[in-house]
Amino acid sequence: MAGVVPTIQTAVDPDSAAKIERMLDGLSAEYRFVMPGALNDVAKATRTQIKKRVSEKITLKSGSILKAIQITRGASLKEPSRIINVTGKRPNLKFFGNAKQKKKGVGYRIRKDGKRATIKGAFTIAKYGAKVYNRVSYKAFINKRVDRLPIMGLHGPSVPAIYQSDNDTIPHDVLTDAGQQLVKRVHGRIGRITDRINKKKADSKKPVRHVATEADFHAL
Repeated sequence: MAGVVPTIQTAVDPDSAAKIERMLDGLSAEYRFVMPGALNDVAKATRTQIKKRVSEKITLKSGSILKAIQITRGASLKEPSRIINVTGKRPNLKFFGNAKQKKKGVGYRIRKDGKRATIKGAFTIAKYGAKVYNRVSYKAFINKRVDRLPIMGLHGPSVPAIYQSDNDTIPHDVLTDAGQQLVKRVHGRIGRITDRINKKKADSKKPVRHVATEADFHAL
C-alpha cells in the first residue's frame, strides 16, 4: 500500500567535520568560507552517490530517484552542516521504466538482479498518465452491492526502503565516503587560498615601475 515513508536524515560525517573545523581554528579571515564551501560540494556529491547506488538495485528512473533525495539548508558560517533527506512515497509501477501492458496483465521487473513477472488482470490507464492499476478483490465487497469493483494503484518499493534495506551497506558506505571527500575538499580549498595569498605577497614585492611626470623633467 502506498504511503509516506519516514524521512531518513543523512548528515555529512560529523566527526570529520568537527576535526577539520578544529584544524581551521586560528587561520585568517580568508579561510572562513572553506568549511561551508566544502560541505556544499560534498553534499552534492553525496546526493549523486546515493542516486547511483539506488539505481544499481532497482529499475526506477533516475529522475524519480533524484526527486526523493533532497539537500536541505545550505552550509553557512553560523551553521556549517548539510542534511540530506531520503524520503518519498512508493512509486507506481509505471515509473520503474519497464512495466508493459500485455494481454493477460502488466509485465514488470523491479530489481535489476530479479526476473520479470506479470500481474494478471492489471492494466494501465492513459488518462492517468499510463499508471498501472488493478481491480480490488471481489472478496472485499462480498457483502456489498457494487456495479463495478473499484481500482487501486500498484506500487513498487520507495527510495528510502531501498536505501535502508536489510543487509545493505549503502548508508555506511555513503557516510564513510562523505567524510573522506570532506577532508579532501577542505585541503584543496585551503591549498588554493594559500597559493592565492602567497601570490599576492609575491606580487607586492615586485619593483613598481616609475612613470615619468612633468616634475621629473623640471628636475633635470
